[in-house]
Amino acid sequence: MSDRRKVLALAAGEDLVGALREAHLGNAGVELEVGPMRPAQALAESAPSVLVLEVDAARTGAIEHFQAFVRALPECKIVAAARAANSETVRRLFRAGATDVVTAPFSADALTATLADLFKVDTDAGGGSVVAVVKAGGGVGATLVAVNLAVLLQGGGHTKGAASKSAALLDFDLQFGDAASALDLQPRSTLVDILRARDRFDARFLDGVLTPHASGLKVLAAPPAIIPTGALDGGFAETVLHHATTTHDVTVVDLPTVWSDWTLPVLRRADAVVLVARPTVSGALRARRVLDACEEARLDTPVVFVLNGCAGPLEAIERSDRIGKSLGRPVDAALSLDAAAGRAADRGRPVVDAFPNTRLSRELRTVARKVELKLGEAGTRDEPFAAESSDVRSLAGAPA
Repeated sequence: MSDRRKVLALAAGEDLVGALREAHLGNAGVELEVGPMRPAQALAESAPSVLVLEVDAARTGAIEHFQAFVRALPECKIVAAARAANSETVRRLFRAGATDVVTAPFSADALTATLADLFKVDTDAGGGSVVAVVKAGGGVGATLVAVNLAVLLQGGGHTKGAASKSAALLDFDLQFGDAASALDLQPRSTLVDILRARDRFDARFLDGVLTPHASGLKVLAAPPAIIPTGALDGGFAETVLHHATTTHDVTVVDLPTVWSDWTLPVLRRADAVVLVARPTVSGALRARRVLDACEEARLDTPVVFVLNGCAGPLEAIERSDRIGKSLGRPVDAALSLDAAAGRAADRGRPVVDAFPNTRLSRELRTVARKVELKLGEAGTRDEPFAAESSDVRSLAGAPA
């Protein structure tokens, strides 16, 4: 029988225990118990609702040991607190049955977000929404979508006269992020400044490094030079999101093409994911990989699937129908090839602001409307996201 309001941490190091104690779930009636390692079978009769199990990825057999707990406690939600973990380790832990994975160095903010989501309780983790924009390959125009989506959601999206919201755009593409360039910004501070100030980073510090745009949007610019994706980790990424959501109604995150060990934690923290792909065979195949990865990780974040680069309305309808059938899920919106996008970028303005009456701007407003609907549904998620399996090779009739 499971104790529905208890978190049990086994064999946890002092840093993990400290972060768990600072996770501020006591006001929600959640009890924390810390204990030594014990056999999984010993917990079967009085399993906690959430088990936090430390996993040292450097030790042989660590993941197999973790999986033994998953098999012995099928009704228990098990969080892997992984040390010495890389992206492959995180992937293997999700495949072994982890409900969620947090990676060292462990932070109270990351654990607060994880445990609050598992218990479905309100905490001080921030009241704003998070929208993550994911690229199905490079050069798909995801930054165009992220920039314009942030501006639209700030102004109430598709609804004329809607109350203005505060919005932040975080460019997490550590190597090739160009959201600031798309808005013709000259940032004095970037994501690098945050990474160098981990020990004193808070909401006030974040506000100081955000660059304001004339639209009212605030932008966290990507580093000016290439830095390793490992410079950011899952725990600190969630900390940045935590502080962004405490001071903004909407936070849009532009993610890099290459997935790192912090990608899934960001997607899990998001209230909606926008997946952007090209309307081609290769675009569909890459979208399939992203959807499969989300399914494998048991990610239940709602997904808005967008095709970008359609030659016209007829192609948008045809490709959306064909790709949707092949992937086993509908295409939510299609964006047209439009010279207005380049002209707006040259002016350092979002296309929805510079050229609001173009077809592309109307289509982007449709994307914003779909995202707003998903955000409205985010609080009532019950079933995990799972894309239906299909054979993408049936797209052979479409040009690559």
